[in-house]
Amino acid sequence: MCVTKELKNMNKNACPCGSKLPYSACCEIYHAHHGTASTAQALMRSRYSAYALGLYDYVLATYASEFRQGLNESKLSESDNGTQWLHLEVISETSSGTCATVEFKATSIFNKHFYVMHELSQFVFREGQWFYTKGDIQAGSGEIKLGRNDLCPCRSGKKVKRCCRR
Repeated sequence: MCVTKELKNMNKNACPCGSKLPYSACCEIYHAHHGTASTAQALMRSRYSAYALGLYDYVLATYASEFRQGLNESKLSESDNGTQWLHLEVISETSSGTCATVEFKATSIFNKHFYVMHELSQFVFREGQWFYTKGDIQAGSGEIKLGRNDLCPCRSGKKVKRCCRR
């Protein structure tokens, strides 16, 4: 069953990033500023969780300063308004010194339509922590066409007609 952002905030058991760790032992550590992500993938996962939970201050703070221009929490919130993030799949991570790339697919629902965002994200390590710089949207991004009897992309195991599209 799909969970709203408000309920996800109250349910601290499962981290939205899909790590299978409790939120309190995973992304909450970064969101609460009790530590910084040790890898670009950990930062990307924590940014995904921040979007899923509506923590746009964290998303903004984890942008590299030169890529933060023109952004604010309000703009990030507006761009995400009504989107419910369902699932994150990390495909690969490559790192070379102070630069890293993480490829992922993030599945969401907006207005009862399902979408996948396939992105190649770039990160830089400076001042002792990783920062997001930019992402390149990859082929295969966009709306997912599903029939009523297809399994729901939220991974509940239910048919889409009995789950998120209800």
